[in-house]
Amino acid sequence: PVVTLDAAQAERFDALHSVHELRLKSVICVPLLVRGRVTGAVYVDNPFGSAAFGGEDVELVMDFADQAAIALENARLMAENRRRELRIERLNRKLERALRQKQIEVRGLRETIDRSLMPQEGAPRRYQELVGDSEPMRRLYSILDRICESDLPAVIVGESGTGKELVARAIHFYGPRRRGPFVGESCGAIPDTLLESVLFGHVKGAFTGADRARPGLFEVASGGTLFLDEIASMSQSMQTKLLRTLQEGVIRPLGGSEEKKVDVRVIAAANRDLGALVREGSFREDLYYRMNVVTIEVPPLRSRREDIPALARHFAAKSSPGGGAEITRDAMARLLSYDWPGNVRELENEIMRAIVMGGSPISAEGVLAGKEVEADRPGEGPPGDLDLKAQIDHLERGLVRKALARTHGNQSQAARLLGVSRFGLMKKMRRLGVG
Repeated sequence: PVVTLDAAQAERFDALHSVHELRLKSVICVPLLVRGRVTGAVYVDNPFGSAAFGGEDVELVMDFADQAAIALENARLMAENRRRELRIERLNRKLERALRQKQIEVRGLRETIDRSLMPQEGAPRRYQELVGDSEPMRRLYSILDRICESDLPAVIVGESGTGKELVARAIHFYGPRRRGPFVGESCGAIPDTLLESVLFGHVKGAFTGADRARPGLFEVASGGTLFLDEIASMSQSMQTKLLRTLQEGVIRPLGGSEEKKVDVRVIAAANRDLGALVREGSFREDLYYRMNVVTIEVPPLRSRREDIPALARHFAAKSSPGGGAEITRDAMARLLSYDWPGNVRELENEIMRAIVMGGSPISAEGVLAGKEVEADRPGEGPPGDLDLKAQIDHLERGLVRKALARTHGNQSQAARLLGVSRFGLMKKMRRLGVG
């Protein structure tokens, strides 16, 4: 501390004009010390008399300076912390924007199959994940050939396990949006209270646990294709919001006030007749007509049994460690004799189970254990030469006769039981020699 009895007479203040102009006499100046470092000073003066300050005054000013130093240091630290908080907030906002963009990119990449599977420009069209060359599959390929290059919404209908998502992927990867993301989601697997957030995204604080903004699937799939499976399970309120997005091409994240433009081709799938649901009142008619521009029917496996050998071999190669699992003729005949209510998915699971449990080759005892397989017609045995085509013809002949017997010869009803058209049944009857 600096203590002066008469500043006007002190040599140390001779050069200080303010001391002389103010006619200062008694002065105390105490440093503000923070961790041994001088950060300022407390200055007290009295112009009315000399020797105005004594030892107690100096102690009082020093105590005040100590407290003031602590208060000023705390204020400095708080201000510095606030500056850091503001800087962190700016960095967090920047990071959130970058993270959001990366989430869109990563989600699109995760949902996108290997680019090597994409058709090359000018290369012949081939739907690599769709296996089969039966008449129903050829009809499906013909429809895909016509709609792939369009950008229209479509509805894929078919029983569970028939491969509706594979058809949707084929439409995407052989269409004009092939270089954009393909994003798929099952509407039936998500509670309706969360589906809006999943599809349209949400802002920070939109609901409990929403600690940051997240993009929805429409935003993730922008520029590509969004596949909505089990769309019939969507509630009426969600159908209304989906219709608005399809009509206007905009989304509004949950809890937000700003709309975002999206460019998405929507492909929906259902295992129930949407037209019947419209008539029942459980599915919006305007949404049905908005989405149902093109309807694609995926045939059940029982209506294309001739594809079972190719499918079985495809799944065996895909599931076995070396890709070389073989299927015996007896096992194949047993696979051909089963109705496959779970369709292609059930066949794939059966082949995987047979490989895990029995290895290669897959034998008749290793497939469809405990499941009812259609027995041969009494008095008729399978062809003795075990030729695969003859086995298939034999099986089809038996199924056609059984369907005709069950419907008392009514070809229209028999065709419905077999999952084919009446004209297709008549062609089969002529080919198989069934009267």
